[in-house]
Amino acid sequence: MRPANMEAVFWAVALSVFGRALSAPTSQVSGCMALTPKDTDSVGTCCNFAAPFSNETLAKCGNEAVSDPKVPKQYECLQDCLFTTDAVVGADKKLDAAAWKQLVNKNVEGDWKEIVANSVDHCEGFKTAIQGKTENECSTTQNDILFNCMSIQWYLNCPKSAWTSSESCNESRKKFETCLGPLFS
Repeated sequence: MRPANMEAVFWAVALSVFGRALSAPTSQVSGCMALTPKDTDSVGTCCNFAAPFSNETLAKCGNEAVSDPKVPKQYECLQDCLFTTDAVVGADKKLDAAAWKQLVNKNVEGDWKEIVANSVDHCEGFKTAIQGKTENECSTTQNDILFNCMSIQWYLNCPKSAWTSSESCNESRKKFETCLGPLFS
């Protein structure tokens, strides 16, 4: 069971994933054109994610996100809040991979631990493809892109124990794999 505040985080991920997928270069990921809003919804409903963030951080950042009057840009800087509050960014405001892995080891268990911890290591192709393709008001756009990259990997690698095995969920994940999978290889 995920905390109620996770809903804001998951909708932020779903909105961002869909936006990122549509802005990806079609020469690299032509499968993105097949994604629908239903597929985007599957990010928040087909996989019971393990949150690496503390409950306090989720409450603080989730409440800040939903109180902002801008929609859908209300979620645009959510990653900054999550990363800063749980102290996984350095003085340069970039994600510190070692601090991230330490946070994950503290807050995540079971099948999810390795998936979440190692997701930070597989984002260069994604960052290169997405960089400069979207507008963002956040001062740390790199964290926004990185968080979305990691979140997509969590969804694509969702453990069987957390996955809702249904025809629609399996079909949606297959579309995301076709669209974004090449960026992680």
